[in-house]
Amino acid sequence: REEAAKEIDYFMKAYGESPLYPDVVRMALEIEKEKRGWDEKAIAALFDQLAGFYRSRQSESDVKRVLLEKASVFEDGGYYAQAVNAFLDFITFFPRDTQVPYLVFRVGRLYAYEMKDYERAIAAFERISFNTEGYGDKALYETGLCYEQIPRYDRAVMAYKTIGERFPFSPLADKARKRIDYLNRYIIADVARGLTALDDLLEEQMKEPMGEKELYRKRGDIFFSVK
Repeated sequence: REEAAKEIDYFMKAYGESPLYPDVVRMALEIEKEKRGWDEKAIAALFDQLAGFYRSRQSESDVKRVLLEKASVFEDGGYYAQAVNAFLDFITFFPRDTQVPYLVFRVGRLYAYEMKDYERAIAAFERISFNTEGYGDKALYETGLCYEQIPRYDRAVMAYKTIGERFPFSPLADKARKRIDYLNRYIIADVARGLTALDDLLEEQMKEPMGEKELYRKRGDIFFSVK
């Protein structure tokens, strides 16, 4: 393997214009991927060399294929930041490609579910929230879920409501309504109502003092009623 790697490295440096160059780069990629610990920078560089080869020949379809392959390899390997960068390269170089909404959606999910970077996930999802070709409603729903994680429940509710307004016939519209009901019923605290109830409890305690256990029980009832 070591000798083969040296021969491949020499070929890539000496014969960058050879029609066999892409095949040799792919051989180098396989060697890197078979190593016990990935050198993510080396793998990224090889993919970049491959994309550069096709770009110099104005082969747009091959450049796209290499960028998507790069993203998939890193995603499957658990290198999510590198996967995101590859997707973003594709989106930057080919902003009018029909795959862009889908790729932005994938970027958002990687940020949200693999990297736990909810702010960046929201930014990605909001970019396609007006998309009418299958991703706008999904992006808004994911936006709501991300806001729940931060937590910004008011914005989560706003995102869910927007699904019903922009995409009333979406299957997610009903799920969004259920999320709103759940948040309003169990999560979002009605502070004003809670303060009023505590004031009433205090007034009741001053008029007719109750036992400590009963006082704690009523205070607990108030707390759970506003959650």
